[in-house]
Amino acid sequence: MTIRAVVDTNVVVSGLLAPSGKPASVIRAAGVSFRLVWSPGVVAECLRVIDHPRVARILKQAGRHEQAREVVRALAAGADMVAEEMLPRVAVVEADPDDDLLLATALSGGASVVVSGDRRHLLSLGEFAGVRVIDPATFLVEIDPLASVTHLEEMATSFKHPPTRCNTRASRPRPSYRVARVPCNCYNGS
Repeated sequence: MTIRAVVDTNVVVSGLLAPSGKPASVIRAAGVSFRLVWSPGVVAECLRVIDHPRVARILKQAGRHEQAREVVRALAAGADMVAEEMLPRVAVVEADPDDDLLLATALSGGASVVVSGDRRHLLSLGEFAGVRVIDPATFLVEIDPLASVTHLEEMATSFKHPPTRCNTRASRPRPSYRVARVPCNCYNGS
């Protein structure tokens, strides 16, 4: 059974700004490892945030502003779109009523998950009407249990020269009297 998920604007924009992070992995997995569920309001919010002066400046400096707009359009084209008139009226997130759109889209579109990086408003809910709200890292593990292992392997190979011993002596104050030096037993591989 394919997971149906609503992906929050903050995850999409984070993925576009940092193409090697977990939010970017969520974007790349859309339509492959899970079924994206969106509504026209979510698409409009993504495009609005991409065109926000600060975000647009960063994307333009990286030469990716138009590409970011194309990614959002491609995601929308491949998503199961929920018509605006099909969205139920939801009033759950008092501090940020715009987030209610994501929950309404999930409910009407049959999504079991909302993927968000919004810790203050959405992630703190945990669940609403049977729809779980989880962060990108948790979602990636759910759609690909080996993702966490792969990420650890990538981290391990990214170290060109791992430290060979701890630096405990450098952080301790030197005594004013002479002390016999005892070798540190924090060597790697021995």
